[in-house]
Amino acid sequence: MNSLSGTPILNRTNYKEKNTMGMFVNAIPVKVHIPQNSDFNTFSHELSTNMLNNLKHQKYSYSQLLEELRTNNSPVGQLYNIVLSYQVTKAYNKDFGNYSTAWYGTNHSQVDCTIQITDINDTGELIVHYDYLEEKYSKKDFQDLHTRINYITEQILNRNDINIADIDIVTPEEKNKILSEFNNTTVQYPKSRTILNLFEDQVIQNPDKTAVIFENEEITYHELNEKANSLANYLINTGVNHHDVVSILVNRSIDLIVSIFGVIKSGASFVLIDNSLPEERIHYMIEDSGAKYCIVDEFLNEDLRIQLHRYLNTINISKFYYSVYNNENLKLHYEDNLCIIYTSGSTGKPKGVILHKHGYYNLINAFNTDMNLSDYQRILGIATISFDMFVFEVFASLLLGNTLVLANLEEQKDPIAMSKLIQKNQVDFIVTTPSRIDLLLLEECNNPLQNVNAILLGGEKLTDSLYRRLREATHAKVYNSFGPTEVTSACTNNLVKDTDLTVRKTAS
Repeated sequence: MNSLSGTPILNRTNYKEKNTMGMFVNAIPVKVHIPQNSDFNTFSHELSTNMLNNLKHQKYSYSQLLEELRTNNSPVGQLYNIVLSYQVTKAYNKDFGNYSTAWYGTNHSQVDCTIQITDINDTGELIVHYDYLEEKYSKKDFQDLHTRINYITEQILNRNDINIADIDIVTPEEKNKILSEFNNTTVQYPKSRTILNLFEDQVIQNPDKTAVIFENEEITYHELNEKANSLANYLINTGVNHHDVVSILVNRSIDLIVSIFGVIKSGASFVLIDNSLPEERIHYMIEDSGAKYCIVDEFLNEDLRIQLHRYLNTINISKFYYSVYNNENLKLHYEDNLCIIYTSGSTGKPKGVILHKHGYYNLINAFNTDMNLSDYQRILGIATISFDMFVFEVFASLLLGNTLVLANLEEQKDPIAMSKLIQKNQVDFIVTTPSRIDLLLLEECNNPLQNVNAILLGGEKLTDSLYRRLREATHAKVYNSFGPTEVTSACTNNLVKDTDLTVRKTAS
């Protein structure tokens, strides 16, 4: 394992410089290789050698290094966010009388955290100062960090030939708390069932309840199930197999929801593609996912539809003739693929992430346990259809007997139109990002959140100022959630109380 931090160097290499007043200090980046199969003695010796070798570069300023790097690679930012400083220069001189030297902070830092280890009064005791950015860390963060550093130091002092891999970085008290409390998220549920079972349970229990509202249209659970059955039967007869992938390029509409459940009922997995994406990216996502079939609608660009039809079986859902079919009695396995979500990817090309049926069953069950999702009535659907948050909006609604209030393109993008949608349909649960909820707090939006009962925020940092404004606008419960697509959309969430915005509670 490698780590990169910074450290200040005295940078006074001759007698004249040592006797000249002024600032000579230079901060240099230090790359440290931490071998897992090495004892601490060997590691510390190699680290000392590495640090001594770095001294010969101390005249090469950090600003010069950054300037050169940015000449060849303009996006380069700071090379490190942590500075470690060790200062034991004797600052006390008894010939000058009785005085002592103290450490003063500047209330300014260019890095996230600076750890200062000092003994400037020649006491023989090391004092540790932590300078940190308050918007990123809390005082307790560094109290906990200091406790861990002391624990690590104690292990090394008791046995300095200890293997690096055997050094615990978590204290026994923390480990016990993590294992017995933090990670104790076990919830019993029948793992042999799938999300399709949850949906069909709702069809039986709430056949006449509105499942989806879109513009001036509504569809009940019974009607949605019938249309999904009809589409699934058609897909199966067309040749869709159990492990095939079906791409969906359908505008925001009830047809989009029918397409999703029709594909699930056919036994295939789906990949949602926003048809506003560049054509090159759409072709890439279809080819990369291995999709053999594509569901489109009348709003798709005619030229693109023709191109797709040349190498795919395309189905125009806008012209699809629905027949009455019973539920397809497919023996779906809970480990089957559910869908493929494309993220931006670190290489510049979209990266496909496969989500499984049992993963989403687990996620919905966990969030229902934590938030009682089934107690709400109407959930807002505003996420872009190709994002994992959209899939969560759909399933959090339709697997638990709620109504999905699906925004059209204008309502999705315009906060005033979105506000009217929320108020008109009495939405009581919203899943969105902090930046989008911030727009709904604009004065011209006429506070659409005052009757909302719960808001689940994710994807971005929730700030103290935004939370305070939310508290003034609504009595809704506010949840702070986090998790990449790779772990089925979310892995942690926390009910925010007071000003504790920490995301710490495991969600699944």
